Amino acid sequence: MIDKNHVISAFQQYTAAYNPTDPKIRLKIDHTYRVAGLCSRIGAEAEADPDLSWLCGMLHDIGRFEQVKRYNTFVDADSVDHATLSCELLFDEGLIELFAPDLDSVSLHYLETAIKNHSLYRLPQGLTEAEIMYCNVLRDADKID
Repeated sequence: MIDKNHVISAFQQYTAAYNPTDPKIRLKIDHTYRVAGLCSRIGAEAEADPDLSWLCGMLHDIGRFEQVKRYNTFVDADSVDHATLSCELLFDEGLIELFAPDLDSVSLHYLETAIKNHSLYRLPQGLTEAEIMYCNVLRDADKID
């Protein structure tokens, strides 16, 4: 079970450190909430867990805030791959504990896979059906917004 109120509170706490009045930061905060809502709806239709789908949307661009801080751009080609940075922050540096400390290992795997691949033109070969489903839910929601 994902505690959405906790995730939202943690997200607000996290983004507060990046000056949420900055137009670039505000844009990504607003985008995050829209994508999370879309992920929940698309995930339910795709028979994915709508709460895990929602969490994918909430965390997919967590690296964007650091990207803006470090490089003052959203252009990956001019800075870093934001999906990779999101995964490094969340899963390598342990930031996921702030947002979802009780998430099971299977859900963590789907979350990381979806975030890592959300900005790729094509998904890599060899993903399972469930991995593809979560990737597509996030990619579709992100593109719609």
